[in-house]
Amino acid sequence: MQSLKQALTDAGIEIYGETDADLRIAERHRYHLMDSGVVARMDSTDVVVSFAIRAQRSDFQHVDVPKIFDRIRDVVGQVVVDRGYSDGIERVVDMNDPVDASKVLDTWYELEFTKRTDGAAAAIDEIRWALTVEKYVQPG
Repeated sequence: MQSLKQALTDAGIEIYGETDADLRIAERHRYHLMDSGVVARMDSTDVVVSFAIRAQRSDFQHVDVPKIFDRIRDVVGQVVVDRGYSDGIERVVDMNDPVDASKVLDTWYELEFTKRTDGAAAAIDEIRWALTVEKYVQPG
């Protein structure tokens, strides 16, 4: 993991956070670092790159949950799959009020895409590409 972190840093890719299992890639907005939603993790000698694309309940108030995930697939799925990513885990994440955790402000519907790469160099290319993908799907 340390060699992957060093390779990413040497390539100018900023790390937002890390655990024993993964490196969360940063996205810079002016002077601020933000979590891009792109993650790299080691799996044997391969590097797995993943990212989630989401839609918000507030934008799809009267749409059934499966259709929200279908919308994500319709908007970005084919481009991502053509790039070699697998359509993976569907997650429903409540966004709670930071002042009152019992209050749900919105719900995110996230679809995670993953790709196994052949080492750090290939992972760097995929991370750079993944950073360009719009991570938020709107109605329409």
